[in-house]
Amino acid sequence: MELNQCNGSYFKMHVIIGVQCRSGSTRFPCKSLMDLQGRPMWKWSYDTCCKLAKTVMLIPENDDLMISSCRAHKAEFIVGHPTDLIARYGKMMDYYNRPYMVRVTADCPFVNEYLLSWVLQQRHDYLICQPVDGFDIEMCSRNLWSEVLYRSTEREHVFKWLWDNWDNIAGQGFDMVRQVPKFSIDTKEEFELINNLLGDINEFVV
Repeated sequence: MELNQCNGSYFKMHVIIGVQCRSGSTRFPCKSLMDLQGRPMWKWSYDTCCKLAKTVMLIPENDDLMISSCRAHKAEFIVGHPTDLIARYGKMMDYYNRPYMVRVTADCPFVNEYLLSWVLQQRHDYLICQPVDGFDIEMCSRNLWSEVLYRSTEREHVFKWLWDNWDNIAGQGFDMVRQVPKFSIDTKEEFELINNLLGDINEFVV
């Protein structure tokens, strides 16, 4: 995995990041609004993403608590269908006419700037970067997203249709990659990645 300097102007023109969030979790109600070291939990992933590319929160239209929180923290957001998550991402893609979209979830506060930077530099039709559960980042091209938008029947899981039909979709010429980052060090680029990741971790534990 090679990590280069982010080209901020390129990302502003070609990538939009959507952070999905709702307050109505059944297992842990209002978890995204919980104070996590001085910030609502949703704002950790949002702030990280904002450092690198245009980022918007994607919120159910009936979620007054999340809407109020986003307004209070001056976060850009889009409201959409309360249960159709794919439609919410579709609304984002219609509004921001970008060749690539990135999916991040608000309940993953450890989404990492350096891994996200690496993902943003890739040019696959679909890429999932998942070193461990909780660091997940997915990127999808507009061409493949059009297929996801209209073919997916399970609307609360954004890329389930793609995963269930991986071989068939790849056989149609789409370039799809499952990427598990390598955390052993054999090259200078890998050393720089680990060094940056450890710097982030030190901010939490020192």
